[in-house]
Amino acid sequence: MGMKTIFSNRLYKHKIDPDFVMSMDHTLRVFNQAKH
Repeated sequence: MGMKTIFSNRLYKHKIDPDFVMSMDHTLRVFNQAKH
């Protein structure tokens, strides 16, 4: 959870476009699935 918060804060700070946010979210999901 803490890692995701760090990513979210960075994304919102830089106001990155939605497409990048979606791809980042997908990457985090895949990473979390691979971890478990």
